[in-house]
Amino acid sequence: MKDNSTMEWISVKDRLPEIGHDKSYPDTSEHILMTNKKIIYYGVYEKFRGGHCFIDYDGNDLEDDGIKITHWMPLPEPPKE
Repeated sequence: MKDNSTMEWISVKDRLPEIGHDKSYPDTSEHILMTNKKIIYYGVYEKFRGGHCFIDYDGNDLEDDGIKITHWMPLPEPPKE
């Protein structure tokens, strides 16, 4: 279980999200939060076009939209109640 009180942003320079967590979607990461230090986005990191990219919840490649993701983090666990 994730400890929500210690969740911190991870720099893309230090580590990228792991791909292949779900056998049904082997080319994507788990759902994550990501930021360019101005806006927080929700989506996944995935293998795409011979490389990797951050995809928002609408399916847009953020880099294609001129958005450079600098940090990411796993989603926190939902409340128990």
